[in-house]
Amino acid sequence: MGNNIKSFKLIISFYFSIFVFFCISINFLACKSLDEARKKFLAGEYLTAIDMASKENTVEAKILEARIISIYTKFFKKDIEAINNYKRAHDLSLSAIESSLENNSDAYVEAAHSLGRYGQEIGIGRAISEGIAEKVAYYLKKALKLNNDNLLANLSFGIWHAEIINQAGRTFGKILFGADVKKARNYLFKAKKNNPNEIGVYYELAYGFNLLGKDEDIIVSIELLQQLISTESKSHMDNLYKKKAASLKKMISEKIN
Repeated sequence: MGNNIKSFKLIISFYFSIFVFFCISINFLACKSLDEARKKFLAGEYLTAIDMASKENTVEAKILEARIISIYTKFFKKDIEAINNYKRAHDLSLSAIESSLENNSDAYVEAAHSLGRYGQEIGIGRAISEGIAEKVAYYLKKALKLNNDNLLANLSFGIWHAEIINQAGRTFGKILFGADVKKARNYLFKAKKNNPNEIGVYYELAYGFNLLGKDEDIIVSIELLQQLISTESKSHMDNLYKKKAASLKKMISEKIN
């Protein structure tokens, strides 16, 4: 009897070890695959990166795929193709939220990004009728509740406030959507403080401050663009942002003069 119990324990221990090894191996391969997808993304091989991320059924893979789709679409697609891409990215983000049991801040950020870009693509009138602004704000609030220091969540919410104020004006923006200049600056400055010298973040910050339009905001925007220009590019996307930065700087200069 004792020998049988001992043998049973050895068998259980053996299969448990195999199971643990299998799980670790799967996780390692998934991480390695996502690392390769990120490398392709940085090299500008966006479609290859999307395809690689799509083959992994993890929360991190869905977030990465959604992020790359939204960024790729922002730079290279328009009209119905862009709308469909943003819908795809949004669906992936919602799937990541569900898979993470609503506990992943980055999943909510990507839900906000994809939906916000979708709203820009379909036009202000339709976006208002579909309640896009309110939904984007909901996702960003959820992201910040889970991680108040999330860089992209702070950056995105700052731009959310700034864009609404720029389009609707300070009074109507606040009455209709709760957009607020002070909140915009607070979110943008927090993102600025936490920026790890990323060119894309510099650009989005400069864009956000410029939308606010006051002299003090324009000064910050110009400083950020100068920092961007002096920062060495590390990816294909960085080069794309540098071109956009040159256009934004020119527009600001013409407006000042």
